[in-house]
Amino acid sequence: SAITAVALAAQIVRPIENINRGLQQFGQNNLRYRVRVTSNDETRDLAEGFNRMAENLGRSVASLKEERETIAVERNKFSLVLSGISDAVVAVDLTGKILTWNAAAERLIGESATTAIGKPIERVMTVAAGARTIPARDYCRPADASTTLPYKNDLVKVTGAAGKAFFASLLVNPLAVSPTTVIGHIITLHDRTEEQSVENIKHEFVSIAAHQLRTPLTAI
Repeated sequence: SAITAVALAAQIVRPIENINRGLQQFGQNNLRYRVRVTSNDETRDLAEGFNRMAENLGRSVASLKEERETIAVERNKFSLVLSGISDAVVAVDLTGKILTWNAAAERLIGESATTAIGKPIERVMTVAAGARTIPARDYCRPADASTTLPYKNDLVKVTGAAGKAFFASLLVNPLAVSPTTVIGHIITLHDRTEEQSVENIKHEFVSIAAHQLRTPLTAI
């Protein structure tokens, strides 16, 4: 009886130990491990269930790795394209936090991407039209059916957090993943500082010329 009891206990315990060993391997992300149980009872069905689960998980993990690699490649392509654009390009989410900050934005606004990304846009730069400051909610408007059109202003003054200022044309387009779903905004700033400087010189010249001509014309 004792020998029979020991033999039966071994037949019950050994499959359970194999399943437990398989669980430990699964817990260590070894999804190639397979539990082998030769008995014809419920433990064999349990082991086969674990093996099927491990196989399905392995396929899912492989698929996710491929998708992650594809996303990384596309992100690198996007970053390469942004780095070659001379205009400042900034992407923000619906809360106004910065997602993307290209090299032109670093140069124009005077803020590095590492410090800018993750911050609210209004903490990094201020946009003004004349004497009026334009709040971010005006050019990065809440996403709804009435705000699908881009926001455009041909001349704004942008001041960075460090005090660097320049004139630019502002264009803000919704960042949409579908016609009805907007997840953020793309802000494009085209530097117009030199153009504005030339325009100011022209106005100053016309003003001085008009003033200088006024005196002889009055005498005549």
